Amino acid sequence: MEINCSRYDVERSFDGKMFSTISTVAGNGNTSLEKNYTINDDVTAVTGNMVYYRLKQVDFDGKKVTQK
Repeated sequence: MEINCSRYDVERSFDGKMFSTISTVAGNGNTSLEKNYTINDDVTAVTGNMVYYRLKQVDFDGKKVTQK
């Protein structure tokens, strides 16, 4: 379910602390229908053992909700 959803920001980190946005995907505003979203992240040049991601939902009014 999406309520007031403007977009999703996909963020990546190599240390689990400092995140940067790598992709933005448009939301569907208000819907109770199941939606699927996909992005591709090329990590072939990554030298570390771990990559962390988090998803930030941004509402039309600017409020943000982050999921790790």
